[in-house]
Amino acid sequence: LCAGGAGAQPGGDVETCTEDMNFLAAFFDDALRSQLADDLAPRLPGLVYSLADSYNLTQTIFADPQTSGYTDIAEADCLPNSTLCSNRDQHVVFWDRYHPSQRTCLLAAQAFYNGPANYTTPINFMQPGPRDRSAIMGHEVAMKVLVVSVVLGVVVAGGVEPNKKMARQVPAIYVFGDSTLDVGNNNHLPGEEVPRADKAYYGIDLPGSGKPTGRFSNGYNVADFVARNLGFEKSPLAYLVLKARNYLIPSAITRGVSYASAGAGILDSTNAGGNIPLSQQVRLFESTKAEMKAKVGPQAVSSLLSKSFFLVGVGSNDFFAFATALAKQNRSATQSDVAAFYGSLISNYSVAITELYKMGARKFGIINVGPVGCVPRVRVLNATGGCADGINQLAAGFDAALKSLLAGLAPKLPGMAYSLADSYAFTTLTDPHAAGFASADSACCGGGRLGAEADCLPGAKLCADRDRFLFWDRVHPSQRAAMLSAQAYHDGPAQFTSPISFKQLAAQKS
Repeated sequence: LCAGGAGAQPGGDVETCTEDMNFLAAFFDDALRSQLADDLAPRLPGLVYSLADSYNLTQTIFADPQTSGYTDIAEADCLPNSTLCSNRDQHVVFWDRYHPSQRTCLLAAQAFYNGPANYTTPINFMQPGPRDRSAIMGHEVAMKVLVVSVVLGVVVAGGVEPNKKMARQVPAIYVFGDSTLDVGNNNHLPGEEVPRADKAYYGIDLPGSGKPTGRFSNGYNVADFVARNLGFEKSPLAYLVLKARNYLIPSAITRGVSYASAGAGILDSTNAGGNIPLSQQVRLFESTKAEMKAKVGPQAVSSLLSKSFFLVGVGSNDFFAFATALAKQNRSATQSDVAAFYGSLISNYSVAITELYKMGARKFGIINVGPVGCVPRVRVLNATGGCADGINQLAAGFDAALKSLLAGLAPKLPGMAYSLADSYAFTTLTDPHAAGFASADSACCGGGRLGAEADCLPGAKLCADRDRFLFWDRVHPSQRAAMLSAQAYHDGPAQFTSPISFKQLAAQKS
């Protein structure tokens, strides 16, 4: 419990929620869901029900109440002469130390009535049932046990529509990778050299807040859109965010965790000291799994992980680092340089996938390395502003090796299924103008030539129409570009995923 008087320890904030009581509630919720779907509904002809999932919604608020528009979570007893907050609709999630505020109740009821599909099952309160075309309000309604009656209002911003129609395709998502997938881990890493997206204008179009959250985007990133296509509101929260707020295991069990870190590479040596490299991300997942097993038991964790989606997207930073090292030596790569580089990358990638498999992962959605020679940061080094063909060819060669690696691993790892998303092909084969982009070579947020001679910081030059730029800053795609690529990987043309799409991967039985 997280209500101020019911379960919070001294301090009353989210970091002191009574986690064991929350687990009991979560397990009861699962049992209630099964009882309704598997027992009561089949045995009681004509029964129509809607089960409202307040637990899932409240997790998001408690992990980051400020983003949801609240300045506080819990208050003390409400008695004569008690301190009264000045703005009751904006200030608190709770009215007193047990009960939600009026605004919170309103948002909860709205979400249950006609909100996103992942907040009610099998239908919402407004929808007609399978046997009767009248509204659900005319039938029995089964309400889920509430950790606290709070839901998150869904706000539409930056051209992103609310995810209202899709139920979850997998129980959880675990994310591994770099800045294209990071949702805030680097904001919690120490050191001046750590890349962070914690200042304006990052997040300017982020639905619900319009503020920087650690995403290297004007809004959502690729991980968010992959998650949305799978029925979630957005990417699971960052590991270090969850850890700091004592919410890691509830999220790991019910939504997933993001371990992605900006600047990370397949190799530990890539940008060493300024990120969480892929190998360490895997180790963090290992420690998370151990905590999950301690709470719910090995059998439940094994079942959960086998059905969940493991998203991996990493490698671009390794190529930037490789090219930078050669430039400092004022020489070109030799065949032996390239062979050694590929060998290290493929070896490390193989170890990461194999270790995740041994820990229970079965469904891998993997994004290869795109044409890194075409990002504004690289283009600006060319007098013509064109792509750097040499580094693009290196990336394409690695992508071919990665494809072979996965095809070779699958037969050796029984039950492993994967979808390899071809970021390189999607970027190079898609006509940017036909896709609605007015600019495919410049940064929307930056400065100087191609917007690539300065970082995206407060005071930077900002383009007028962010949805018309392929690149947000001098390295990363815009929110709209991320949306289009994730959609292509989910159920787009077959040429952009192999051997199956992300949608088909999620639907595979474990």
